[in-house]
Amino acid sequence: MYKPSYNNMKPILVLEYEMPGKLYGVSVGPGDPELITIKAKRRIESSDTIAYPVKAHGENSTALNIVKKAMDLSGKRIEEILFEMDPDPAVRESNYQSAIKKTASLLDEGDVAMINLGDATVFSTYMHISMDIFKMGYKTETIPGVTSFCSGAAEAKIPLVIDNEGLAVVPMTKKNDLVFRALRDFDNIVVMKAFNSMKILASMLDLSSKYLQVIIKTYWNIHPTIMCSKLFDIVSTKTCIVGCMHQVIITGNPSVLWNTYGRKDPLHRSGARRPGADNSQRKKSH
Repeated sequence: MYKPSYNNMKPILVLEYEMPGKLYGVSVGPGDPELITIKAKRRIESSDTIAYPVKAHGENSTALNIVKKAMDLSGKRIEEILFEMDPDPAVRESNYQSAIKKTASLLDEGDVAMINLGDATVFSTYMHISMDIFKMGYKTETIPGVTSFCSGAAEAKIPLVIDNEGLAVVPMTKKNDLVFRALRDFDNIVVMKAFNSMKILASMLDLSSKYLQVIIKTYWNIHPTIMCSKLFDIVSTKTCIVGCMHQVIITGNPSVLWNTYGRKDPLHRSGARRPGADNSQRKKSH
């Protein structure tokens, strides 16, 4: 069998090209500038460019407003990354690819800190960008932060989960199937992207809305408002149907109600009063 001779072979110099910039997904918390972590602040200050996602040119950025309250951005390069939404999937994809190209071009000039509300790993556009930018050969890093629902529970002085309870974090969707399953299977639920769906959510809870403790966190500009009450009462007084973003935390074991009445979905529960001890109530943690 032929064996090649390596005695006269010259060494080959292999050059690895390293992308000049690194993409940082920086979480800036739920609204209070004091909840921005030390690491997030340091990374924003050290990056060459601060990027923030928007859905329209010139759109106000809540994340950027939070950062401006936490640190001096004088002299910093600040760039919006447009993720324009369109009913046509082909147009949306084209817009997304344009956003990726702009991000890559910024990375060719240095490090980029892309700022995100709450935590960057929770329902953020950044995670899509991060995966595609990584595939292109750029380095990426995600810096965690305080989530809106953790902040909301803390401000309302109640635990999200305690002892052996479970927690589901689901978005409010058109079909609401995720919310249905969460109501059936979990003790505590966080409903994200609720927007103007409070009445729908209240009808889904039906009897639960009379017993369960509900926290609603509303953002108007950058000023979060916490309301801790029964969802039935909130909707009936039309208190929290406005604002630019809603996050709802439902605590008190909704799955007990679901299983007690044995319905396929909470929209078709009977009007019967809940029997037995009121074990849906939980003590506040102060």
